[in-house]
Amino acid sequence: CISMITHPNSDADTVTVLKAWTDRIDPATVPVSILSNPTTMERADVQCLRDLGADIFTVALDAATPEIFDRTRGKGVQSPHAWSKYWEILEDARDIFGPQKFGAHLIVGMGESERETLELVQRLVDMGGHSHMFCFFPEKGSLMDHLPATPRDQWRRVQLGRYLIDYCGQRVENMRFDEQGRVKDFGMPSGELDAIIDAGIA
Repeated sequence: CISMITHPNSDADTVTVLKAWTDRIDPATVPVSILSNPTTMERADVQCLRDLGADIFTVALDAATPEIFDRTRGKGVQSPHAWSKYWEILEDARDIFGPQKFGAHLIVGMGESERETLELVQRLVDMGGHSHMFCFFPEKGSLMDHLPATPRDQWRRVQLGRYLIDYCGQRVENMRFDEQGRVKDFGMPSGELDAIIDAGIA
């Protein structure tokens, strides 16, 4: 994975590193994934990365809602990142890289509801993309080190819901949620659901 950062040289450096890699190693043999910085990119930049041999394109969306994104990645932390720009570049990646070759990183436990996270997972799947999911942990010395870690039960429900949406054809509309947006029912017969859980993959 080649990761871009918010720095004036990050776009050019990414191209340099990608080209150095694909000049030496066949991307068909060792696929290259780009973790992008949408803030500094235009559609032509996404196309350039694909043309140079990148196989997968992802964005670190992290937040499940525009409000949480703004608070943790945008104006709330004096950052230039914008929710709308991230989705613009994600849509460009969908067009350029194609189905299952683009996606977003999401962090569970930053103040969103389980429903909001799973609705976002469904949005990505409906676009033809995928999600990579992480569990929030308050790193010492970070701006969010005072927040609690994600409760295990929340993390497990969202993991399972994401697995069902991504790999089992389940839809978020078929799931039921309580007043706090927690999953009450995954919309599947208990026997089928138990077999999926017992397999341990989700």
